[in-house]
Amino acid sequence: MNKELTLRLSIVGIYDSKIMIFDIKEQKIVEVRMTGSEGSLQCLSCKSDECLHAGFAFGILASKKSNTE
Repeated sequence: MNKELTLRLSIVGIYDSKIMIFDIKEQKIVEVRMTGSEGSLQCLSCKSDECLHAGFAFGILASKKSNTE
């Protein structure tokens, strides 16, 4: 994993339909929402589902899911 990405993002909280991430480079909390029945993600800051924040949130959810199985 890219060391810069590891140090750039951290989890603030995971809620029912959103993940809050602190972006150290941008110095702000970013909200990523889970949308749709297939569980797609949308970053409200970048207005994208293919940004760094959405990718990080996807990894968090995948890890959380594998730990509960």
